[in-house]
Amino acid sequence: MRITRVRRRWLPAVVGGLALLVPAVANAASFGAPVGYPTGGIRPTSLATGFLNGDSSMDVAVANTNSDSVGILLGNGSGGFGAPTTLAAGDEPMSVAAGDLDGDGDPDLAVANRLTHDVSVYLGNGAGGFGAAVSYAVGNQPHAVAIGDVDSDHNADLVVANRVSDNVSVLLGDGLGTFGHRTDFPAGDGPYALALGDIDHDSDLDVVVAAFEADQVTVLHGDGSGGLGMPDLYTAANGPQGVALGELKEDGHVDIAAANFFADLASVFIGDGSGDFSPRTNYAGGDGPKSIAIGDLDGDGHSDLAIAASESDTVSVLAGDGAGGFGAPQAFPAGDNPSSIAIAQLNGSGGLDIVVADRFGETVSVLLNGSAPPGDTTAPVLSLPGTITVNATKPSGAVVSYTVSATDNQDATPTVSCSPPSGGTFAIGTTAVGCTATDDAGNVSAGSFNVVVRGAPEQLVDLIDKTLAVKGLGPVSPGLRSQLQTVFTCVVQRSPRLACLGLDLYVFAVRLASTVRWISTSQMNSLVADAQRIKAVIGC
Repeated sequence: MRITRVRRRWLPAVVGGLALLVPAVANAASFGAPVGYPTGGIRPTSLATGFLNGDSSMDVAVANTNSDSVGILLGNGSGGFGAPTTLAAGDEPMSVAAGDLDGDGDPDLAVANRLTHDVSVYLGNGAGGFGAAVSYAVGNQPHAVAIGDVDSDHNADLVVANRVSDNVSVLLGDGLGTFGHRTDFPAGDGPYALALGDIDHDSDLDVVVAAFEADQVTVLHGDGSGGLGMPDLYTAANGPQGVALGELKEDGHVDIAAANFFADLASVFIGDGSGDFSPRTNYAGGDGPKSIAIGDLDGDGHSDLAIAASESDTVSVLAGDGAGGFGAPQAFPAGDNPSSIAIAQLNGSGGLDIVVADRFGETVSVLLNGSAPPGDTTAPVLSLPGTITVNATKPSGAVVSYTVSATDNQDATPTVSCSPPSGGTFAIGTTAVGCTATDDAGNVSAGSFNVVVRGAPEQLVDLIDKTLAVKGLGPVSPGLRSQLQTVFTCVVQRSPRLACLGLDLYVFAVRLASTVRWISTSQMNSLVADAQRIKAVIGC
């Protein structure tokens, strides 16, 4: 049995830069109250959308984990669904994907079954019915499945994330709904979710995985023949359980968004088009984010994020600015423990709707997109600070205060909301503060800026430079520099006890230098204060 630990990182990724210049968002996303529809089973964990019965109404397939079944809910075109029919699945189906697996133009289903260690294939008849399951062995405890052409033969293949065997299985399709023996590829520690896309513009599908146990997003580049390279590792926040691909920055390249369950954050990685991604930028994602989807939910032409916030029974919507940044989350009620989310047009109104699988409610909840309010359509203008950089003062980071304001052409006092809020503790590393300004007509502008909290390694580098600049320490400067470099190594290698001892020795030597009047009392106090602050960050 795996135990997931909250990890402390001594050398975090740091993203600098100025605050984003944010275009106005004409109207906030608006969704109606959730309407739940039974899934025909117990513990619906995953869902997929598609035109399963050949009409123009979107349908939903749901993996009911605790009843070993798949629920089929056919849409009525008005955003609702009929009574479910069910298909027998393997033991604990965890994920479902819809796509044409046999080349007949009708959607089929693939289902990952955790305890039978296989994926089941159901061929559709185009009328909402499906044939008996045919199962294929995959890795240990498959947790997610996706459909795509990974070997460039124009036939659908299967890619499966295996949580316990720490790999993905690729099963190549023959175009008739049959799949060959799997090939496994390393994918990081605890693959929990995956997404397929061409992230490097070579026309070959690549695989992006949420590696839950490692707190990472891993990128596996496809070779166009069904093979995948060794994973590139990108640090996410704590407990990534969902991942999605889309163009968030509007530069023609694919970007990554991940939902981090334990951290209550969404992480965004901006792609450069070559297959590489920037270090993460974090945004508040609601309580217990498990699943994430990308789409234009407010009709402004920019991609937004929709997150299933399982612990608060809500859906978080983060408005995108088109430059890769996002505003503070809007929370909309969902069912009991929403665990999987999809964006689709369910009622033909023109706006994109949201559907979630409610794991403890045995339902799927539908949130229909509302219309924009009439009247004033000019959004407030946000005034944001540039990047704020501070030194950590404790293991959990530092308390950071900031000021954000807004003006509006009609509302004298638009409401400004930011998350994380000013005056709170910010973790070591880079945190994106998402802000929104809302006027009394409901118009919203969104933007973000970064707060960078520097950890012990960065502060040690500063202290080395500061020590060498004190002229009175000349005879002992090399020794003190060597002492601090040893402390730096201990911090990076996560040996806090030795690091604390080394800083104690440094403080003793600096105070001794003051006693013999090599340096002034003020110089001594300044160096000692820096060393004591670093000790507090390490947790001495």
